[in-house]
Amino acid sequence: METKLASKSAEVIISPDRPFVIIGERINPTRRKALLESLAAGDFSIALQDARNQVAAGAHVLDVNAGVPNADEPKLLGDLTRAIVQSVDVPLCFDSANPAALEAALSAYEGKALINSTTGEEKMLGVVLPLAAKHRAAVIGVISDENGIPATPQARLAVARKIVQRAADFGIPAEDIVIDCLALTVGADAQAGRVTLDTMQLVRRELGLNLSLGASNVSFGLPERKAINAAYLALGIARGLTAAITDPTVPELRTTILACDLLTGHDEYAMRWIKSYRAAQKARRAALFLGIEHVGLYQHKANAAEIAAWYEKMFGFKRSELDVSYFLAGPGAGRIEVMKQPNDAHCHIAVRCSDFDKAVAELESRGVKFKTPVIEPKRKLVYLQQPDPDGNLVHLMWVPD
Repeated sequence: METKLASKSAEVIISPDRPFVIIGERINPTRRKALLESLAAGDFSIALQDARNQVAAGAHVLDVNAGVPNADEPKLLGDLTRAIVQSVDVPLCFDSANPAALEAALSAYEGKALINSTTGEEKMLGVVLPLAAKHRAAVIGVISDENGIPATPQARLAVARKIVQRAADFGIPAEDIVIDCLALTVGADAQAGRVTLDTMQLVRRELGLNLSLGASNVSFGLPERKAINAAYLALGIARGLTAAITDPTVPELRTTILACDLLTGHDEYAMRWIKSYRAAQKARRAALFLGIEHVGLYQHKANAAEIAAWYEKMFGFKRSELDVSYFLAGPGAGRIEVMKQPNDAHCHIAVRCSDFDKAVAELESRGVKFKTPVIEPKRKLVYLQQPDPDGNLVHLMWVPD
């Protein structure tokens, strides 16, 4: 079964035969003071940055919540929707219990959205399903009803079945219903996680529906939440979970989802896994290697003192003399070192690193060999044995901030 969502020009398909769908959760002011205050002031800059960051981290859909106390939620959610679609091109999931706010967002949206959510309560079904039918939106069905949250998987299945049947009364096909089997915190009930997992398996087997989950709820109130959430996602995927409302910027969650896609046959030739690995490696290297600390010049046609004096006079750089060199520095970043001893090379490049030992280990893992390091209390440096392609010497350098 395929649940199709769309932005103005992009489509996302939720299906057990497709890669897992991440619904980014961060555009939600609950327990986020800075976002709450900015939305209340009509400032969407934080929300838009969240949108861009989540898409860059792998979100396929964005959950959008504008629940600001005492605000005009219909206007706010409608305006926020228009701003987000100008910033990113992914389908949106509108998260509100206010029917007028949902109407405003759906009316402002060009594409097929996801509504978050309805329960099995008749009152909610009678409000949310007509909106979904009118705007051709898909709906997350949360399996609770007038009696609360059912205690057993079989009772939760009955609520899911009711939601599908009532949706059909409004002309909404089963593929446009995504069931949330309700993750409750295991800190309050040790069996809560197991009941939800068993419900996923049962709903998937009996109804064939796509399943979503608020993945962070299971760990509420506990330490090391990222590890718990990642493990729970993996267990859910094994039982038929096809989408989750979660934070894609958390590496542990993103990596777990990619690994599950790989192991369930949804990543041909491991291309997405390898791409993600390479991107992570690049990010780690960027964090280790901070840029050019200085460029060192070797004398050829003039002596070191003359070269240093020229830079001092020409640019007003401050000159300081050491035993083996002169350093010249201006008010900005980066320095010039003029070596007193000649060398066949024209210059050396000092690459500053944030962690000397990790930087050396990273390059050694790629086959780079080094000369003898110089280790001092306020300076560490080591030259690479091999120069750069133009014959310039290169050394790593660590100095305290």
